[in-house]
Amino acid sequence: MTPTRLRECLDVLEWTLRELARRLKCDSGTIRQMGTGKRPVHESLAAWLEMLAAVHGTLSPELRDIARQLGCDQGRFVRYPRGMRPLTDEEAALLETLATIHAALPEPVGWESGRRRPEGLPEAAL
Repeated sequence: MTPTRLRECLDVLEWTLRELARRLKCDSGTIRQMGTGKRPVHESLAAWLEMLAAVHGTLSPELRDIARQLGCDQGRFVRYPRGMRPLTDEEAALLETLATIHAALPEPVGWESGRRRPEGLPEAAL
């Protein structure tokens, strides 16, 4: 994954490099270096971001806002949200899928929370 593609995925997710580091519970300097091309993006991180961007990319701006308010990016989904307009069956299905993916894969495969690199991957490989 190129730094440009990394930023494109983050734009779709409406995350900054700092937000990505926060979600991965890792050093923001490492993520910043990936964003500038000083470090390669690990393939599990790239695959995770591509998958999330693909799912988020199917949502309209309004649904992205609703998803953020519901906490779908934290694995939460409510079929009948209070204070929001009713969701159509199609919208509810999309948001439920989004929440399910975020709940199942809160971080990239092999990524160990709180560490600077995926489990078992030498520092030089990042």
